[in-house]
Amino acid sequence: MFGVILLLLYAAYGGWKYREEIRRYTWQQKGAAVFVFIGLIAIGTFLIYVVGNRLVAFLPWQWLQLVVFFVIVVLVLYPIRFVLAKTMVRIFHLSEE
Repeated sequence: MFGVILLLLYAAYGGWKYREEIRRYTWQQKGAAVFVFIGLIAIGTFLIYVVGNRLVAFLPWQWLQLVVFFVIVVLVLYPIRFVLAKTMVRIFHLSEE
């Protein structure tokens, strides 16, 4: 529960800090960005939690489970980061940096 409250406070702070820049975009762009962001979080959560746990469950040693799970998390989050960046560039017509 504390994590959710902290996330909401951080989002509110970001919205307040960049409010002038956010106002420049249309509602369609804002909605698409939120939809893509939530969708990618859902996909990442599913892959890490369901697929990762099922693959790790077959390993006999605890330390090996930890290492493999960490590798799965990195292999899931790394491509999602690039997909999110590319999608936001297309939605907001930004220059890639």
